[in-house]
Amino acid sequence: MDHQPSSDTSDQPPAQSPDRTDTSAVTIHQDPASQAIRRWARANGYLVNDRGRIPASIRQEYEQECAPPR
Repeated sequence: MDHQPSSDTSDQPPAQSPDRTDTSAVTIHQDPASQAIRRWARANGYLVNDRGRIPASIRQEYEQECAPPR
């Protein structure tokens, strides 16, 4: 009985698919309006994350208080 090498590669790490990227070194750029809303929210006692969606209620309040007069 001949012994063929096993094609089992369970001891090797899984191959990365070519479309996956390492996002740990990606710089996140926010639009200036979001940065201004976050600064305003923090100055007014709201807790907002550095990234992600800003709650609509905070956006609305910012717009009411900071919008230029029409």
